[in-house]
This record gives sequence, structure tokens and C-alpha cells, in this order.
Amino acid sequence: MISRSSQRPLNEQTVGDPTGRGERSLQRKHSGVWLACLAGVFTGLAGGCQSYLLTVEDRVCRVGDKARLVGKIEYRGVFIFNKGLDDRKLSFYVDDKLVGTDESNGEGYAGVKYRCDSPGNHRLFVAYDDGATRWAEASAGLFVWPDDRPIVVVDIDNTLAKSNPLKLVFKSRDRSPPMEDAADVLGELSRHFHIVYLTARPRELFVKTRRWLDQHDFPAGPVLTWDEDKDPWSRTDYKKARIDQLQDEFKHITIAVGNSSKDHEAYLKRKLFSIIIKPEKVPGPVQYGVRLSGWAEIRELFERNPKLYEKNFSHKTYVKLP
Repeated sequence: MISRSSQRPLNEQTVGDPTGRGERSLQRKHSGVWLACLAGVFTGLAGGCQSYLLTVEDRVCRVGDKARLVGKIEYRGVFIFNKGLDDRKLSFYVDDKLVGTDESNGEGYAGVKYRCDSPGNHRLFVAYDDGATRWAEASAGLFVWPDDRPIVVVDIDNTLAKSNPLKLVFKSRDRSPPMEDAADVLGELSRHFHIVYLTARPRELFVKTRRWLDQHDFPAGPVLTWDEDKDPWSRTDYKKARIDQLQDEFKHITIAVGNSSKDHEAYLKRKLFSIIIKPEKVPGPVQYGVRLSGWAEIRELFERNPKLYEKNFSHKTYVKLP
């Protein structure tokens, strides 16, 4: 049932942080992300420390629903801390059409409500200007989907990308090699599923992450990142909360792919069938899911179990291992 053709990703984005190096200080207790503290220092010294940092991430919405489009404007500190800016008017555009404006609150957030009437992938653009000068801008995708097909949630680090945290944070571009067969198999699955990329990478790495996915021909889909100012610090709690938000809008979120026990715990709590990638371990069953060595085995799993494609597939369903 898997076809080799795939949906094409969104075009490259233009952003208010043109260097793509908007990483900032994060706490050690969030696994791996503490390296962003050091990145804040180095990006500031590397020439290109901007006065303002404007970020926006992808948004997914069901056809006919209203979505809140959110931007975040901050002052980039001298050292490693960014400070939310209040009373800054942000303008929101969808496909180059102005859909509303809002003033930021004390944490730098501003947002507008938008009715998602037109199915498809749209360009979401946010700008901060004072009428005379445009100080910052950022863009992402607005994905408007009918609730007519199942959704697969996919992690990124060591699930799609062989990530090196030091290189990911310190380099201006993400040069992580993709996992073997990952782009091909996920592209094949995108013929039958909507794809959501759910990562614990911080919001400041959104641009770099989106660019990497596009560069390696991964199928189109929203990239959901972690925001240290509003999301839980626990990786498991963060992913559970994000899946909760998706399940509020979409009924058929059936399968999730990750690489860690934290991923498995979050998927299990939200009753998703788990596919956990562990190249170093023998493939086998896990609670309400499977452990496989890589994406070639994921392809075989779907070929052996056509019921995985069903919209109402249950995480408790028995499947045949590849």
C-alpha cells in the first residue's frame, strides 16, 4: 500500500533572525537543551546579535475551525537571556493577506484568531514594525486539514536525524545526517497519513529544523517545538500536552514514532500505537507498540499490517512484527 511518491515540503522561509541562530539559555533539567545556554553566548559574539527576536511556529487547524496564530517578540539580551517585550504591535498575514494585529503581553506573546476555511498548506507570516521601519519578521506554515485521514506523530532527534547536540546548537545550519530510509518511508506514509513533527527542540531552533526537513525531502507537516516560557519542562509532560492539543481537534491520531522511553511513555498515556526506533536492540514488542531497528523495518511493518492504515486503528490491536 505504500507508494514511493511523497508530498513536497513547504518552501524555505524568511525569518526575522536571518542567521538562524536564535538559541537561548535553557535549564539543564530539560534533556540536552542546556547547551543552548552556551549557544546564546557564541551567537552573540559571532556578529549578528539582533536587537529583536521574533519567532513563530507552524500551526495545524481543522477545516472550518478557528485557530489562534501566535507570535513571540523578545529583546535579545547582551548575555544569554532574552526578555519578552510588551506593547509591541505584531501584524499577522496568511498567504500575504493581513488577517489581524495584536499587541504583545509581558512575555512577548501576541496572537489573533483566524478561521481556517481553505484546506491546504498556507504561509503564515508575522511582522513587527513601527509604521516606518520593519524591525523583525518571521514565517511558518499554517496547515489546514479535514479530519478525513489518520495522523502519525513523529519525533526528530535520533528518530529522523542522527543528531549531535553540540553541532546542532553551535552551527548555523543543522548538518545532522538523516536516519537511513527515513525520508523515503515517511514520504510513502504521507500518501495515507497526515504527518506531525513533534520535537522537544526549543522554539528558537524552529527555523533550523524546518530548513533541515526541507533539505532532506521530508514530507510537508507542521513542526511543533518546545517553548520554555509556557510548556512543561518534563519532556514526557510536554509531549502529552501537545498531543492533547492535537486530539482536541483531530479524532484519528493513531500512531507515533520516537526513540526513547520518554517518547513511549507520552504516546502510551495518550493511547497511541508506539513505534520506538532502537538500532542497538533486538526488534520486538513493547507495551501497545513495537521496537524496531530502523525505517526499513517500519516499512515492512506497514506492509505486513494493512490495518495500521485505518482511521480507527486502536493502539491495543495485535500486529505482526517484520
